[in-house]
Amino acid sequence: MAYTNDKIWTAGSRDADEIIYRALRIVGEFDEGDTATPDELTSARLALNSMIREWSVADGVGLWLRKRCILILNSGKQRYSLGPAGTPGTVDDFHFFYDTELNEATGTAIEPAAESSIAVDAWVDYAGNTGSIPVDGDVAGIRLDDGTMHWSLVAAGSDATTLVLDDPIPAGKATEVGSKVYTYTTRAPRPHGILYTYRESTSGSAAENELVGRREFERLSLKSSSGVPLKVHFDPGLDATTSANNYSTLHVWPVKNPKSYDKLILICEFHPDVIDDTANEEIQFPDEWASCLAWNLADEIAAEYEVGPQTQVIIAAKAREKKENMMWAADREEASFFMALETHGRA
Repeated sequence: MAYTNDKIWTAGSRDADEIIYRALRIVGEFDEGDTATPDELTSARLALNSMIREWSVADGVGLWLRKRCILILNSGKQRYSLGPAGTPGTVDDFHFFYDTELNEATGTAIEPAAESSIAVDAWVDYAGNTGSIPVDGDVAGIRLDDGTMHWSLVAAGSDATTLVLDDPIPAGKATEVGSKVYTYTTRAPRPHGILYTYRESTSGSAAENELVGRREFERLSLKSSSGVPLKVHFDPGLDATTSANNYSTLHVWPVKNPKSYDKLILICEFHPDVIDDTANEEIQFPDEWASCLAWNLADEIAAEYEVGPQTQVIIAAKAREKKENMMWAADREEASFFMALETHGRA
């Protein structure tokens, strides 16, 4: 017997239309070979998008969607907006991006006010490997002598040891030898949750921050305190009326941070990509979830297609079984854990 030796399942395993067609067959709406109308596909995509969004929030489905992100701190600032909105180079609270976007270097000279050409040693990525030379249109931030960040778009002409800025160093400010310089290209989307966060110093040492609720954060005294960032509060709420311009908010305490702490590392949870009306659009789920998605979509739309009560019960049971199997087998970390008695709570 000969095997294919092919581990990549490409025959519609993550194709939204194939998932939809199978769900329609499960509810008895279709026979093999039938074709869905545009309205049927639109309704099914809405149901599928809604279902997997609900999974990602309510059930935590999507281990593969968790990303390590970086937030560059600006000493003295308490609130940071996490999401795609904002104007690169001009707004200092939207500099939040995947760790794979980070490109950093160290300044090798004192750069005075009005200087737009910054001398640096070498570009490295977050993993410490050789980084890429920033290009025109990237976003750059450099720590100034007063502890704040200066942000600018990158201008043409940067090379391995020079960063050229659109906006020069502000009047009355300067950089210091050893100041960190950060660049990135694309901001991260809005996260719907944060699992944990830790601070990272310019020397590379790291320590976990305490993730606290709103009540505990609001009760902290001296919101303008100076010191190493110790506590953070995450507010996932929307602050805009359109999905393209919304963000969640991170509150940091203390706010006046020493120059040795430039960034927070956030382990964030993101929604899967939206399924649009593009033909053969892939769902951002691993191959092994294909059957689970089809059966659960069938369960989601069964009432819309007036499936009989007995059949609905069968579909719901099968969908639940497949989802439980996948959450246990394919959506968990291989890690140890411990249990302890809860020592605080409501009186």
